[in-house]
Amino acid sequence: MELEESYGTVVNHKRLRRCLREWGLALKRQVAWPRPSGLRRILKEAKGKLNLIRGWGPEPFQVLCTDFTEIKYAGGMRKAYLMAMIDPGSGWVAGWAVGKSANRELALRCWEAAKESLAKVGRDPQGLIVHHD
Repeated sequence: MELEESYGTVVNHKRLRRCLREWGLALKRQVAWPRPSGLRRILKEAKGKLNLIRGWGPEPFQVLCTDFTEIKYAGGMRKAYLMAMIDPGSGWVAGWAVGKSANRELALRCWEAAKESLAKVGRDPQGLIVHHD
């Protein structure tokens, strides 16, 4: 298109392909997928077996479920992430944290808040199952 616009010369795709091949500039049409990592293979084999609380009605203070939630604000131009740890047996929110990104630092702040709340109600986090998708 640039040759046509600049010099009025039309070059079709066949000539272009030949030139690219002669100059060693031809691009691969397909890129091979990378081999899956060991962790990805394990997760694929365990698919459907990783939810340890599915179908189980846990008692209060046995399990905390958590996930990151994206919160858009400023007309959708900005976002923050919320992580909350909720006891599915009672619906109690043990801890929560808000941050700029869904990362380990946010998760650890949420976990520390949950441990403080558990201590206030006289519960030990030892042996507690934390379920995160």
